[in-house]
Amino acid sequence: MSSSGLRILLVEDNLGDVRLVTESLADPARFDVVSCGRLDEALKQLGEQQFDVVVTDLSLPDATGLKALVQLRAQAPAMPIVVLTGLEDEALGMELMHAGAQDYLVKGEGTSSGYHLARALRYAVERKRLDEELRYANRTKDEFLAMLSHELRTPLTVILGRSQMLLEGAPDAQTTRHGLEAIHGSARVLTRLVDDLLDISRIVSGKLHLARRLVSVNSVLQAALDGIHPTAAAKQIQIKISADPEAMTWGDPTRLQQVLWNLLANSVKFVEQNGRIDVSVRRFDGQVEIRVRDDGRGISPDFLPHVFDRFSQAGRGHSGLGLGLAIVRYLTEMHGGEVTAESSGEGQGATFTVVLPSRAAADA
Repeated sequence: MSSSGLRILLVEDNLGDVRLVTESLADPARFDVVSCGRLDEALKQLGEQQFDVVVTDLSLPDATGLKALVQLRAQAPAMPIVVLTGLEDEALGMELMHAGAQDYLVKGEGTSSGYHLARALRYAVERKRLDEELRYANRTKDEFLAMLSHELRTPLTVILGRSQMLLEGAPDAQTTRHGLEAIHGSARVLTRLVDDLLDISRIVSGKLHLARRLVSVNSVLQAALDGIHPTAAAKQIQIKISADPEAMTWGDPTRLQQVLWNLLANSVKFVEQNGRIDVSVRRFDGQVEIRVRDDGRGISPDFLPHVFDRFSQAGRGHSGLGLGLAIVRYLTEMHGGEVTAESSGEGQGATFTVVLPSRAAADA
């Protein structure tokens, strides 16, 4: 919506009806009406200017019936459209709605009253907005279910395959051990996946609570490092630590460990074989800063603003549900802190910085 109010494209060739509509909406602080008398002119206007809603007649010199509505909808799929008609016809109204109109008004009855016309236009805009939100929610749900199915299938396939091999009788003890290790690893992947989903559900519903106490940031960091070490070692990734041993904060140690583990796991995922991750902890201005810097794949400028969004992992071209960094942001903010991400672009690595209140700030 423009700063001057609702910007309306009126497509009507009858000058009397044009005058009636413009006079009904003669409030420049609320409405800005641009009119044209032909469909081709309207399509050109939509391609060149920004509008909030289109009001169109069905009988134009170069289009009659639903043709005008269909072509306007094709030119501007997200645009709310209100149709002007000369007859009160419920069947026609339903046909218009199915063809993409948000509402229809009978000329004279609906257009002579500025109040009713303005209300119809604003309702049309709101209905279109809600419709787009619903479509987006449905797309997001479908994408999430597709990603979840993929993420569940991979470890389940390993578990089923290796368990079948063991049931049939492994040829030797070493093969048996490798099979059990694969099953165990896949079960851990499934456990973390379910835990992340439950955490997101608790966070969104406001049911996740923190058990706060005075915490050594280094002890939490070390616990996170111990958890990520096997995965990092498998890729021969070096993790260098530079930490202030006196750094303390007031928080939930389990949830803070989860924050750091997720950041480290994210870096390990996007760092190549024999890569490097640098972790630093320092105190400044009554705060504690934890920084995780890697030399991995990096983040494109377009994706960087969305890196902490839920289910955004696909934007970095990697498998996963994209919940880890979303959980990092939620938990950090629950602790009164903030988290940021920096990257010079793809192939340039990434830096994630968590800032938490220090012990002194918590005690204040």
